[in-house]
Amino acid sequence: MVPATIIFLLITCYLAFLMAGYGRLLRFLTRNRPVPRRDQVLPVSVIVPAFNEEKNIARKVENLLALNYPAELVEVLVVDNASTDKTRLIASSYPVRVLQSPRGKINAINEGIREARSDIIVVTDADTVLHPDAMRSLVTCFADDRIAAVGGKADVEDTRSFFGRSKMKYHRADWELRTLEGRLDTVISLDGKLMSFRKALLPELPPDAVVDDLEINFRLRSQGYRSVIDDRAIVYETGPQTLKAELRQIRRRVALTIPVLFNYIHMLLNPRFGWFGMLIYPVRRMLAVFSPLMFAYVLIFLFWWKWKVMLVLCVVGATLVVATGQYFPIIQQIGIVLGWFDVLTQRVRASAQWEKVNEP
Repeated sequence: MVPATIIFLLITCYLAFLMAGYGRLLRFLTRNRPVPRRDQVLPVSVIVPAFNEEKNIARKVENLLALNYPAELVEVLVVDNASTDKTRLIASSYPVRVLQSPRGKINAINEGIREARSDIIVVTDADTVLHPDAMRSLVTCFADDRIAAVGGKADVEDTRSFFGRSKMKYHRADWELRTLEGRLDTVISLDGKLMSFRKALLPELPPDAVVDDLEINFRLRSQGYRSVIDDRAIVYETGPQTLKAELRQIRRRVALTIPVLFNYIHMLLNPRFGWFGMLIYPVRRMLAVFSPLMFAYVLIFLFWWKWKVMLVLCVVGATLVVATGQYFPIIQQIGIVLGWFDVLTQRVRASAQWEKVNEP
């Protein structure tokens, strides 16, 4: 068998496993293996990094102050990240602590951690809203000392765009996988919309970090601790409503994610890090960021083998996409390609250049 055919078969097996087998394997491995919980109420410090959030900050603070959680145990810290609008002024009108930090989301989070009085740190984006019971549910997952971080589950409200329904289906599947990964070992990534961690184990993020949620996840796992998803702690967000805005968001996330993956490459296929190093990290991130290249190889191989077969498969595939409306996976692949372009051309923004972009 020629090497080109072997590579084709390996890629095909991986793509098939990622799309159809990975979730089934996780469900099998995590049967009767829930995230341990304890009915408890702990002091928490909630950090809200905010750059030019004058349209959202009032709603966000009011949402946090109205949570179904003892008010005396909740410390809210709004970190104004050198905003040029009225974010700080509006936040200061509420009974919360308003801090300031140099530009950069990492800088804002670190300022909040330094000033936080509680060991349980909660970070949540200013343009999201938490379910009233989200905080109460999050802290129950800190029952096991090996669990150092707990992430919430994002509910994306996005049905207006032509790809909205497809995106929602994609996100539901992604969050199911994240939940299962946490039950098995460690989730592939937390989400900055709502995440919590123990300050004693992570007193500061590296100043040169570029992706807060991914950095927290990898750093804690490298220390031997787990990060899990609490699928009962819901945070609501409204996603980008245009194709241009969606591609910009995916492109930026991918471009920032790739360097982090290579920074922690020593964990890849390393049995010291359990299922995370041997299965979750390679399958769900490291190989996945190369998926556009894999799909391209498959098409080129089929064209070389028998172009008529490739043409038929492309027509059938395109027909199924249109008939089912499943456009988002294609948008995702385009975004990954654009992200790689930014990495290879060194256009990746540093964390200090974190910006708020108001999408249409």
